[in-house]
Amino acid sequence: MGAMSSTDRNLITAFKGIDRLADAMSLPSKIANQAKDYYKQVETKKSLRGRSGEAIIAATIYISCRMADVPRTFKEVAANTEVPMQDIKT
Repeated sequence: MGAMSSTDRNLITAFKGIDRLADAMSLPSKIANQAKDYYKQVETKKSLRGRSGEAIIAATIYISCRMADVPRTFKEVAANTEVPMQDIKT
């Protein structure tokens, strides 16, 4: 197999982070899977350069929860990460 691209490495790391956060928040796997889809879209488009991976992970979990009618607050998501609440909101 060839060498992995930086995008592939970033996705693998992010997907592990999404799984960890979803587990910590006791969220269903469908929410983690949706968050992975959102993260992949953001990574592919390079639309959030300059943002930390963990901030993007937290935001994708937050959005996935909202879209699945399993709302969690910014505070709840931030409490399970090292990301300040303001970084998740913006």
